[in-house]
Amino acid sequence: MKLITVPKTPEAMERLDFDQCSPEELFEVELNQEQFDQLWNTGVLDRLNEKLGLMIDDYEDESITTRTKLRNAQAIVALQLAQEGGTEVVQTLNKLIEKAIECRTGVFFYF
Repeated sequence: MKLITVPKTPEAMERLDFDQCSPEELFEVELNQEQFDQLWNTGVLDRLNEKLGLMIDDYEDESITTRTKLRNAQAIVALQLAQEGGTEVVQTLNKLIEKAIECRTGVFFYF
């Protein structure tokens, strides 16, 4: 199971560190292997890794939690959408990043 998670509040983000969040406190998207492969094949995760100094990869957990990195991630994903149209999974990632910025939290990748 591969998850992309956005806590709804800063307090929920703190509880997430201790695996103490209820499902109601999170925006979560579960990716099946096909969806993960689609996302991976777009190259957007590689660009996020390269530009933001991350290690989003299969069998890795990673997060984007600073406002600056979230804004940069948003720009990278928006460019992907503008250039290639974007699959549904890239559009979903974009919405999750927007939610994280709006909620002042972060995006957590549990791959």
